[in-house]
Amino acid sequence: MTSPALDEFQERVVLAAQSASPTVRLVGGAGLALLLGHRVSEDLDLFCAPREDVGGVVRAVIASAEAGGAVVTPVRTGPGFQRLELVGVHGTVRVDIAADTAERLEPAPVLVGSVRAETLRDQRANKLIALLGRSELRDLVDLFFIENAGYPAVAGFVDAVAKDGGMDPAWFAWALGQIAIRPLPGLVAALDLGALERFRDRLQRDVLTLAAPQR
Repeated sequence: MTSPALDEFQERVVLAAQSASPTVRLVGGAGLALLLGHRVSEDLDLFCAPREDVGGVVRAVIASAEAGGAVVTPVRTGPGFQRLELVGVHGTVRVDIAADTAERLEPAPVLVGSVRAETLRDQRANKLIALLGRSELRDLVDLFFIENAGYPAVAGFVDAVAKDGGMDPAWFAWALGQIAIRPLPGLVAALDLGALERFRDRLQRDVLTLAAPQR
């Protein structure tokens, strides 16, 4: 097995996806858990570079899941995107497969065992973008552990803007303020909620300085 962050079934699905396209890498909560070991995630987020690869990756994931005894249900489909629900003896796993058109900050993924994971720098930018869009606790917790791994959250804001021009410091600070600090299910690493609250408040202040007019 690659890591406690992935069980045997999840790892098999990811490797099948990678075999269908050399650009596939694991992102999101599972991708971060693979690198940081701070929490577990039942969902798999798989990015690939060309949109044309999505169909082949979807077919590979379905074949692998069904070979493992899972029932596969398509949940959502869009241009360059497919969400699948895999239900079997391993429980329910949601798999998102998407074409990622944004330029990657560090082209080479991180190899953990045989699994290709997105780099922490790219995932930091992705998490900042995600937090602006949904104000979810798990994104704040992920940023907290990314910063503890040596990638300061506020320093990633420029990277986030490069990936998504809609990143606005004032709106981001507002989104941060909507997050209630509480225990996060699935967390493996120890987390001081007071430290998390201080991190949120400091990040909010630091980002607001980016929005302040320059004199």
